[in-house]
Amino acid sequence: MSEIKTSPELDITKAVKNVGGSRFDLSLIAAQRAREIESERRIAGRNNPDKRWETTSTTAALQEVEEGSYTREDYINSISGKK
Repeated sequence: MSEIKTSPELDITKAVKNVGGSRFDLSLIAAQRAREIESERRIAGRNNPDKRWETTSTTAALQEVEEGSYTREDYINSISGKK
């Protein structure tokens, strides 16, 4: 069985900068995205129960924020019900 990658190198400073400079905002935004990812994984898992994820949903969320692929605007749209 392959080993699951649990803690890649994350640049939290860059992630904080990408959300406007606040660690509190980073925690809110990453938590919301992690919930979305977990929900998506549950749905995907129904179709493929043997699927193994390379990272936790929280780590994946932080990576997306760090990369800039999940932004403050995405977060605002998500919590306001817009997509």
